[in-house]
Amino acid sequence: MIHKTEKQNKIRLGAKIGYATANCNFQNEEIIGNAEQIDSDELVPVIVHHLMEAKISQISLLPYFSYNFFDNFVANVGLNLGYIIKSTYKQREEIVSPDYVEYVNVGKVKNKYDDQKINDLNKLQLGLTIGLGYDFSIGNLFIISPEIQYNFPFTSISNADYYDIYRERIPNKKVD
Repeated sequence: MIHKTEKQNKIRLGAKIGYATANCNFQNEEIIGNAEQIDSDELVPVIVHHLMEAKISQISLLPYFSYNFFDNFVANVGLNLGYIIKSTYKQREEIVSPDYVEYVNVGKVKNKYDDQKINDLNKLQLGLTIGLGYDFSIGNLFIISPEIQYNFPFTSISNADYYDIYRERIPNKKVD
């Protein structure tokens, strides 16, 4: 919490600064064909595991409007202005079954990329945030307000690749 300005006892305007990470893990298995078993002419499916992991970090400024609806419980709505400071992904395609099948000239794994930059990144992010919290006052000007928020992004992460992240912010809990 940077500063708060009280309009009435129940209504407040304020601004927050923060750091957020958004990690996405995509995993999928696919049958890409058949292979003969080693000891017979029977066909078995060839199963591939696709993996894609993205990691995005940003700093944010969140001007907000808050309404105290019961005791110290508050409902918040605000504009999330974020700036992405790190954005990477990794991916691979791996044959998981049967054990004796491999890609020609590359082995079990292909299309493997580690620590790649997300293409055509929109570093400036904009979104609408809503949340619920509880206010603990510290003196007359500042508060600590643990809360649960949901961000509705207006900006895609990238123009080149389709990355849209809808995220919840829950203190001390990792959200994948």
